[in-house]
Amino acid sequence: MLELQVVPEQHVGNEHWQFVLGMHLRQVLVIIKNQVKHIHKVEIMAYDQDPLATDIVIDLSEDGIFLIFCSVQQRLKRIEIYDVTLVKLKYCGRFFCNGLQVVPSLQQIEHSFGPTNPVVYNAACKSLVMNFRGICFFFPVDGDVEMSSIPTLDSSTPNFPTEPVVSKIAIFSGNNLQSAILPDLPLSCFYGNSYAESVKVLRRHGDTEGLEIALVSEGAGHVEGEMEIVKQQVTLKFGDSAQHVQAAIGCPDNTHYKSEDKMRIHSASPNKMTSGKSDYFFNYSTLGLDILFDASCHSVKKFILHSNFPGHFDFDTWNRCPFSIELDTVHQDSADDDVDDVNDDLDMSEEFSAAAVGLSAIANKFTVDACTKWDDLVAALSDASEETKPDSESVVLTRASSTNGVNPFGPTLCYHCQHIIFEVISVSKHIATVTLYPSA
Repeated sequence: MLELQVVPEQHVGNEHWQFVLGMHLRQVLVIIKNQVKHIHKVEIMAYDQDPLATDIVIDLSEDGIFLIFCSVQQRLKRIEIYDVTLVKLKYCGRFFCNGLQVVPSLQQIEHSFGPTNPVVYNAACKSLVMNFRGICFFFPVDGDVEMSSIPTLDSSTPNFPTEPVVSKIAIFSGNNLQSAILPDLPLSCFYGNSYAESVKVLRRHGDTEGLEIALVSEGAGHVEGEMEIVKQQVTLKFGDSAQHVQAAIGCPDNTHYKSEDKMRIHSASPNKMTSGKSDYFFNYSTLGLDILFDASCHSVKKFILHSNFPGHFDFDTWNRCPFSIELDTVHQDSADDDVDDVNDDLDMSEEFSAAAVGLSAIANKFTVDACTKWDDLVAALSDASEETKPDSESVVLTRASSTNGVNPFGPTLCYHCQHIIFEVISVSKHIATVTLYPSA
């Protein structure tokens, strides 16, 4: 049985590890894997058909705990303890829930946490709700007790046949559960890593040039006794050296050498089957980014951006990359001709003409991010020229585990569009990965 310290509006855990509000999904899964001797049964619940429609929930069923994540940002927004008989709980070093020794009754919670507003009766769940900032307690009320006419009660005076006992505890960020917010990533979760606020794909005339990354990391100084957060913009481009990349975004979490390239069969090169030096990847798991380097000149060859969707073979290997890509919805030459025609007809001033070019460029773009579905991308480019439309035919990509050769999620489909490869999950039609490469 887990013995956990509860800190309202912050975390649940012990001296070795904590589930912290705002923490990334992947970081929580790493903790669970490392605590396999103590956390035995884990289930991840997500909606396969539309994974963004509902929260992602990790159920620690033998410990009676739900870890609830925002499905878009994939960070922990709420912790629910739904069976208090399966866990021992402390607040400020003292037990308020410990089996039969300390029963979490109404009076016990008030004694442990101090005074608060009167308890409120929630008719929907037939429970009394005691709320503190960052934590609330649910006390079920027997069905034969008529409470609908009593909206609030003073916890010290209600008269019940048996004193209510906590059935559920919710830990969140905010004044109450109804107005709870998703907190920023806490400094305690950085551990020397950098995270990406945004990753903009730099494109010019329909070609990809590189990435502009808004990095967030720990600083060397302190602000009011706490470590400061440093934000910076870095740019990575094709052809950058491995040294330049490491100077810009730090050392990779892992370096992976390509033992084989199963896509070389699609190459038109007569030397495609010859073996030589092995290209290698820098894996940046906290950024959701892989960078492929050429083995000969050690320069950037490809960028791979990961969406980290449940139902994908590589789920929980990377954080979700917050990328954005502007695709042309018309051929670049056609867009330029349209602007020139408008300029000729209206005889615009130089400043007004420049503004028109900007507006036209915005109108002729479709932005793809980590939450975009492939079908929406295809629909947005349906009237585009053949050069800018996505290919209708796909390449089937089948992955399998190196240990047992099994992939429970099935194959994915890879499509080409404007010198970008999109890997699409067959069931949900969400984009799993984006591979960027230079056009020439």
